[in-house]
Parts: sequence; C-alpha cells; structure tokens
Amino acid sequence: MKNSITKRPTWNGIGVFLVAACIAAGAAAFTGCYHVEDWNEIESVEVNHALNGFDDCASFEEYAKLAAIQLMRARVEQARDADAQWAGNEEIALGGAADGDSDGDFDESDHSETNNQEQGVDEADLIKTDGDYLYSLYKGQLIIVEAGDEGALSEAGRVEVGGYADELFIYNDTAVVFSGLNATEVSPELRHDSQNYDCWDGWCGNENYRYARISLIDISDRTTPQVIRTIAYSGEYVTSRLVDNALRVIIFSPLPALETQWYWEDYDSDSWWNSVSNVNTMYKKIIKRNEDRINALTLDDFMPEKLDSADGEVRYITDCNEALGSMTPTGIGLTAIISMDLDNIAKQPSANSVFGARGIVYASTSALYLTTSRQYVMDAFVTGLWQDETSGIHKFDITRSDAAAFYLATGSVLGRMLNQFCMGEHNDYLRLATTTGFAGWFETNDLENHVYVLQEQGKLLKTVGTLDGLGMGEEIYAARFMGDRGYLVTFFEMDPLYTLDMSNPTAPQIAGEWHGPGYSTYLHPVGENSVLSVGLVDGRTALTLYDISNFASPTLVSRLFFPDWEYSSAAVYEHKAFTFNSESGMLALPFYEYQDNDTGIFLYDVQESGVTLTSTLQLNGGSSFYEGAARRSAYIGDYIYGISRCRITSGTLSDPSIAADTIELFNVGSCDDYNDWYWGGGQDW
Repeated sequence: MKNSITKRPTWNGIGVFLVAACIAAGAAAFTGCYHVEDWNEIESVEVNHALNGFDDCASFEEYAKLAAIQLMRARVEQARDADAQWAGNEEIALGGAADGDSDGDFDESDHSETNNQEQGVDEADLIKTDGDYLYSLYKGQLIIVEAGDEGALSEAGRVEVGGYADELFIYNDTAVVFSGLNATEVSPELRHDSQNYDCWDGWCGNENYRYARISLIDISDRTTPQVIRTIAYSGEYVTSRLVDNALRVIIFSPLPALETQWYWEDYDSDSWWNSVSNVNTMYKKIIKRNEDRINALTLDDFMPEKLDSADGEVRYITDCNEALGSMTPTGIGLTAIISMDLDNIAKQPSANSVFGARGIVYASTSALYLTTSRQYVMDAFVTGLWQDETSGIHKFDITRSDAAAFYLATGSVLGRMLNQFCMGEHNDYLRLATTTGFAGWFETNDLENHVYVLQEQGKLLKTVGTLDGLGMGEEIYAARFMGDRGYLVTFFEMDPLYTLDMSNPTAPQIAGEWHGPGYSTYLHPVGENSVLSVGLVDGRTALTLYDISNFASPTLVSRLFFPDWEYSSAAVYEHKAFTFNSESGMLALPFYEYQDNDTGIFLYDVQESGVTLTSTLQLNGGSSFYEGAARRSAYIGDYIYGISRCRITSGTLSDPSIAADTIELFNVGSCDDYNDWYWGGGQDW
C-alpha cells in the first residue's frame, strides 16, 4: 500500500556533525569546506535531488543554515568575480560552469467551469460559477452575484476576507478564498517582529514580507455569507488543487533571515575597489559577517508560522519531522503542502513541506508534484555551484482526502521547466519537457529541449524514456501532454510546433513538426483532429488552429489576429482566462486595448475548419476611462458574462454586442489602480 508507514531516511547525528563542522569553517557545499584566507573558488558539486526527512528540529536547523551559507557563498563568488575584474582588469573564472494529463475530453454542462489542466482536478480562480451565481473577488471581498433570467444580474451578498483576494473554490455550501496580506494586516504574533533583519537599499527583512490567508466561508445563505474560519501563514499563496473533497494548498515561505546580506555601508571608501586584493578582502569580510549572522540564528528566527482562528495558537507551518530537504540544497525557503478535508472543515489541516526555493506545481487526481525552482537551477549552474543543470521532481500521494500528502519518490532530469503544462501524468507515467543551455548577445547559443518519461520505482522516479535534440537553439514556450500524444512549441526566431508520439513510454518520438513565425504560449485540444493555440506573432496576439489528423504532418488551418498590436489578452499567459465549450465550439477570451482602455470579451466560433470572430461583449462601452481590464469570462445557459475588477456584464451568446445587464461591483472611481489589475499566469519559478 502506498500510504503504509515506512521509515524515511533522515539527517542523522553524523550528518549534522559534518554539517556543523563545515558551517564552522564556512561551507561551500556538502562535499567540502572552503578557506576564506586563500580565496579558493567555489567547487562544483554533483547534484543529488533525493529528499530526506529530519530526526529533530536541531538537524533541520543545521541543514537550513548550511543551505543558506552555501547559497551565500555562491552569490558572493559571483559578485566578487565581477568587482575583481573591474578593479584589476583581470580574468578570474567563476569556476566549474560546464559547456553546455488529461485525454483532452471535457465534461460540458449548462455553465462554464475553470479551464483546468487535468480532468477531475479543479484549480482555484478569481471567478467561479455554479450555474445560479457568479462568485467574484476583488479588493479583499467575495462578491456573490445572482445570475437571473434573461441575463439579469443582481448582488446577492458580499463578505470581507481582507488583504488582496487572489483565488477561490466553491464546494457545495462552502467558499474557500485565498488572500495575500501585508505585515499590517496580520497579527503581530505572526510577524516575527523580534527579528532584527539588516536593511539594505531601503529593504528590511520583515517590513515587506508577504503573508497568506485561507478563509473558509459559509455560503449556505448566499445573501449573508459568513467567514467561519481563517488560517494565516507567514508566506505566499502559490496555487491549489481540489480533487473531490480533498483540498491541497501550496504556500511558499521565503526565509529572509537566511538570505545574503551585503553590508555595503562598511565599504564605501574608494580604496576598497582599487585592487583585486582589496576587493577580495572586502568580500571575505562579507562572508564572515554572513556566516556569523546565520550561525547565530535560532529556529524561531526563521521558521515560518501559521495562526488559526479556530484556537488562536501560533504554530510552525509544519513540524520539523514533517519537513524534507534535498541531499543537495536547492535554495532558501519552505514550500508547504497544506491538506484540508472540505467535508470536515473543523478538522485541523495537515501539512508537510520541502526546503528550497519555490518550484513548479503539477497535480493529477492521484499525485502532486513539486519541482526544483527554474531560476535556482539556472543560477546554481551558471555560478558553478552545480556540475549539472538538473531539476528535481518530487512526487506526493494525494489519494487520501483525510491525510497529508504522502511523499513517494524523487526523480531528476537535465534542464529546467517552464510551467505546469511541461508535465503530464498518464497511465502511472510522468511525462515532462525541459530546456537546457543558454543564449545571449555575446554567447554561443546552446539551447536544447528534451522530453522525459518517468516511472515510480521504489523511492525513485526513474527515467524510462528520453527524447533529446528538440528545437536546437530555441527554448520551450508552450507544452501539453494529452493521452498518448504530446505537443511542444519552441521559439527563438521561428515557432516550431512538434507533435510527439508518447504511446511507448520507453521510446517517445517526434511524430511531426510545423514551422512558422511567432510563438504560442498555450495549447488546447479541439476535438480529435485539431489543436488551438494562443500566442504572439510579430507582437500581435493571435489564435492559431492546427490540423493534426495526420499526426506526422501537422498543418496550419487558420490564424486569426486581434484587431491591432495594442490589443492583448490575459489568456496569453493565464490558461484560466481561456473559456471554451467543446460541444458548441464557442471560445471566449478577455481583451484589453492599451490606447483607449477598451476592454471586453471576444467571442469566437472554433471548428476544425477554422476560427471565426463572431461578436464582442463590451465591458465599459468603449469608454476611455480606465475602470479595470476584463479578466475572465463565464457562461450560463445561453448567456455570456464578462468579468472585470469593477463590473460584470452579461449578453446573449447569440448576440452579446447588446448587453443584457451590467452590475458595478465597486464604484468605477476606485478601480483606477493598475497595481490591482490581475494579469496572472506567466512562468512558474
């Protein structure tokens, strides 16, 4: 049984002793210690992504300090190299840098649902509908709007949840809202006010720290929604997944107390910069001061916490024995998987976590995957800290709704992933796509793309299939795995679309390819024989339909542009803004025009023969007054709804050019803050 209790490998006393010894001397990596007197360049380590647990909080604390010192040493090495070259006009090498799912079928009902990556795995969004009501978020409020007959709109109720409300779920008569908070909006008990972080360039450790809140709201009476429980976390809400009644929430907690401090105020004299020797002396002192500061910290100084309104107690986000760390540290931070049973919301949520920088999250109905941070993979390789440019992939079992996500296995592949669509699970195999290499103005372009197939074997996600050499000199801009098929878009100057035969997990193959200008950022199935993409061509937002009936020879069916280059859409970088009815072929995309602040919903008819713009639903009547860009769309029966920050507007699907009704959620005068405009999406880091 997957969830049977087994003894996990842990950081034992010997490991802690070795860690502590290296920290005392100044650890560059698990495999050795450096000596600041000699200024030895950092030595690359062979990366091991396998996760281990911790016997106790002491071993967790020592691991966190080692990871912080290791990363600090790499950052200082990189900065010192640049300054030493400038001071002495010398070439000092960095040292060690090498050359370098779903099946596509979606259940339709009389109302739209969030455009989820996988069938059966719901993703939170800033708008939800149950067919009778629309649930919208803005300015720290949940607003419930009744969708009446003939497109009529009326506010049913609203409730304050605080902060900046990001996303929500609706589960029966419960709404779950995820909000971002600043330090003034949380209890001082959670703010670590006792921490005396050093300030640099106007930034202080806890002054700008972000917090997250989960609000559980009783909506059994839509006219009087009631917040019944809140849980605040010292960290940032990342994403969430809901499978039946089992909710998994990802919270990432930066650990600023462990981050590198530069102490420039001590080195403002020009004499520090006039020779390589002086530069080295300056950076040795920076290293020493950072080591002393980090080693003086206690667990309470950096461990993230939570505050649950159910009991008013402040606790660590996860217990030390529920945390995991890679054999080779992968950055600073704590990514927690919070597990809640929405059929029993009074129960204390369970949690476990992985130490390291924030990575990508992907989930099927049975498993949740966390990866190494894309940015950290690049930084560790470029600075020479790592010998190889590799990403770790950690698999957790989420089949039990009444238990925490259970760690299963870890795998490792070359390269870095763009976003969640670079992964897809099918028949117990995980398929994923990565990019290796770099391209710059003065560097050789060694970009290459890869596809891997991983299978769980014991504690290992073993690579059983590999496909290399895709899009040489380009990098991934879009990916999708669906059933026995895969699709990959790479770009540097052209837009190759690759069709991938994934039917044999041990031998993935390129089936065919198409080349053209521009690039795609999102791919969506249209029936059995077509794929629709959203992307940019010569700077203009475009919809492109491909015929894949001959999978070995994909062809362009049609390409339809937005009216002009000033028009854009949240759907370019956020798949949840893509609303599609696969039965009728109706596609709705929010748009925004930069010159006149025109905004609304474009409606298209998508058939295998082509894509046609059928009508437009205006949200602000073409007004030049900025009152919030269209963010999402939804449909209920024969009516389409456009949602912006300030209003919801309805129209008939047959002719939405004449609005059926509109309702202001807030006075338009309070909606002119660009910082509150939800664009969403983009690359996961």
